[in-house]
Amino acid sequence: MVFAAFFIIVAATVIAFFVLRQRQEINSDSRRLRGSKANKVAARRLKLAERLMEEGKQNDFYDEVLHALWGYVSDKLGISAEQLTRENIAEMLKRRAVNTETIDSFIAAIDECEFERYAPGDSQGNMNKTYQMAVKAIMDIEATMKSNKKGSLMLLALLFLHAINNGQRTN
Repeated sequence: MVFAAFFIIVAATVIAFFVLRQRQEINSDSRRLRGSKANKVAARRLKLAERLMEEGKQNDFYDEVLHALWGYVSDKLGISAEQLTRENIAEMLKRRAVNTETIDSFIAAIDECEFERYAPGDSQGNMNKTYQMAVKAIMDIEATMKSNKKGSLMLLALLFLHAINNGQRTN
């Protein structure tokens, strides 16, 4: 009887552990999934912004570019909308080894978009400039983060090979 009660408690604990672990993996995967699709979503939004620019819909264009920029960084870095500030973006990108010039370029694209949205002047020329800045900023971050990922994989491979070589020397 005591053995059965002990077995039930152990089985319930093991099942709870696996259920919680699976739930944690699903949550982390959805965040990772959003991050991996961030570039595609931003590209879609920028394509729509380009069409709006061609149609001369200035306010809609700037709204779409801002959504592309903020949405991209939110998805890529896993930052919630409440935490999206220029400072948080800069800090998170620095943690991901994105260089300062690229970070400044991204923030400048957001600032340019917000400024041009309310500034009078050559709307078509300004929209084109803003569009180009947004595209370049996203492309630069994407390229930097991909190269960082490859670099860290290379480092892991080198460490692994080093550990194997040290193991062979001791034998």
